[in-house]
Amino acid sequence: MKIQIEYENDDMVIVNKPAGMPVYSTRVQTKEDSVLTWFLEKYPEAKTVGDPDRPGIVHRLDKQTSGLLILAKTAAGFEFLKDLFHSRNISKEYQALVYGRIEKHGMIDKPLSKIGHEGQSRVRVDKKGRASKTEYWPLKYFTLPQPLPSQPTREASAGTAREGNSSPLPGSPESVLAFGVGLRGEDKGGGVDPVRNSPPQRPSGRASAGAISNGVDEFTLVRVKLHSGRTHQIRVHMTSEKHSVMGDDLYGKPESQKLSAILGRQFLHASKLEFKLPDGTWIEISSDLPEDLKKVLMNLENGI
Repeated sequence: MKIQIEYENDDMVIVNKPAGMPVYSTRVQTKEDSVLTWFLEKYPEAKTVGDPDRPGIVHRLDKQTSGLLILAKTAAGFEFLKDLFHSRNISKEYQALVYGRIEKHGMIDKPLSKIGHEGQSRVRVDKKGRASKTEYWPLKYFTLPQPLPSQPTREASAGTAREGNSSPLPGSPESVLAFGVGLRGEDKGGGVDPVRNSPPQRPSGRASAGAISNGVDEFTLVRVKLHSGRTHQIRVHMTSEKHSVMGDDLYGKPESQKLSAILGRQFLHASKLEFKLPDGTWIEISSDLPEDLKKVLMNLENGI
């Protein structure tokens, strides 16, 4: 089992979790590989850190979500990280491909509650739930003139091409991708994120609706920042705004399955972490989209 380490010190390690691997297993006596299995094999001294059932774990990512994950190697690291997440003094960003066209920066402010038990739980918008905020910025648009089937077809499997295109944000460089995705119209400015460098915008509080218009399917690549850390927060919030995360078969059907011919999991990647260490050192770790998600964007760029 190989997991890429992005940052490490005496008290913690930040890894790049692959999609398809759980952070820890919720099943009894399972032999399924997990980040925790790898972690305890590499750092056996961490087996007494934190929760005895999940040593070293201070937060989690969904099994089908890829990207950055922090684990505590020592008791001191565990207490520091637990307080960091509790006080929300850590910035967590994601990239997601969602259904429909999101025109501008906004904030989703809807309380969430969990129903069911671990391993079979679901999350819903609930006015009596816990306060939850998700901020988002559109990065790039993709348009397919002919609606895609919700399930793979023989033609799609054979690679039958449809005419399609992508379009950058109005007034931005040809591409607003800032994480090294090799698409046509790639940013010529050395990877500068124009969303970060554009004038501040007031959050709209609501994403735009109207995902299908005149027989056209549209998709938006978005940068997402969490201002709370609820289970399935991005997936539930985006679905509540009629912009389901593509590939999300729990909350987003049927719209989320429109790319099932080329997307084998939910298009959600934990792309950036920022926080300050106890000694004042500023940590900023970024993770590029993995190859499977880059390929999806390139297929959309080429019309599937």
